[in-house]
Amino acid sequence: MQYNDASAAEGFGLALSRIEPGSMDSFNERNEMSVIPGITRLVEGFRARNLPIVYVCVGSDYQELRDLPARHREWIRRIERESGVEDILWSQTPSSRVREEFPPREGDTVVKKTAFGAFTSSTLDETLRSMGIEQLIVVGIATNCCVSTTVRDAADLGYSCVVVEECTGDYDQATHDMAIRGLYFNFARIVLTTEEMLDAIDERCAV
Repeated sequence: MQYNDASAAEGFGLALSRIEPGSMDSFNERNEMSVIPGITRLVEGFRARNLPIVYVCVGSDYQELRDLPARHREWIRRIERESGVEDILWSQTPSSRVREEFPPREGDTVVKKTAFGAFTSSTLDETLRSMGIEQLIVVGIATNCCVSTTVRDAADLGYSCVVVEECTGDYDQATHDMAIRGLYFNFARIVLTTEEMLDAIDERCAV
């Protein structure tokens, strides 16, 4: 949930809107009206309950993106050329920061990734296992891409996964709905709202 991929005014949001005006309208509306508020409440709820929060941030420390998969790198460069928006995934740009509504704090864990899936391009698995974490509550964007890839990989690695539906979003509602249905049963439990998620945590902790 960085400005480079979760904002209409920066990064991918700005670039794709320049290439095809209006193409990001549905995404931006859901992101601002559902995803951002939902994650904000969830993060606040986790902090109030002293639960660990792990941020997975995409980006390369190299301006030429040398550590990204070649296909991914060329795709990003094409978008940059066509839109005029530069350095979309370079970690040294201001747009790489996490949304100001729920930035990392001291004590949070931040893991860097360089591809869509968090597990295949980062130290996330080693980090989670060192923290003794076995169950993941996953939120973010886009539902069919980074969220789905990460959850599927997590499930195959033995993690128990929950996806909070209102805290995820995609480029259109049909794609989002299909991605959520694809995760249900085989890969993750689907919880509709932040409040439902926090209530479930409280109920489990009370047992």
